[in-house]
Amino acid sequence: EPATVVSMVSGQADDHAGSSAGPRGASVVVTSLTPEGRLYLLLRPSSADPDENSWPWVLPGGCRLPGEDIADCAARELCEETGIEARPCPVSTDDVRWAVFLLDVPWPMAIRRSGEHSGLAWVPLAEACRRCPAAALTGAITKAAGALAIL
Repeated sequence: EPATVVSMVSGQADDHAGSSAGPRGASVVVTSLTPEGRLYLLLRPSSADPDENSWPWVLPGGCRLPGEDIADCAARELCEETGIEARPCPVSTDDVRWAVFLLDVPWPMAIRRSGEHSGLAWVPLAEACRRCPAAALTGAITKAAGALAIL
């Protein structure tokens, strides 16, 4: 029996454990150029323990549904968690366990938070990395920031 894999975003069991059909899920780095500079969207999980430092803030995203294309997963999770209907650009989708996508949105952008999250914040890059100390999240944010810089 395959080991249970826990989602990088939700902390829930991943139904794609043992699958070799590409990434198990996707995170979407949502960013916007504001009068104060470029900001990144973070979500605070409703289940976040204030005493736990590993996942206090997260990116929109989640696990793939069985048979779901990874780009469709990113778009679905983005819509479910923020209300934004868009097709984010792939940043890292090949030979990875968790895909990273990027979406640059106009400012201001209305966000419809799902019940999975108790809060949201638009923060600069350094603050996003500080609030998301888990290496997987920091890596996703910095990969997307690097991709944005070359677009």
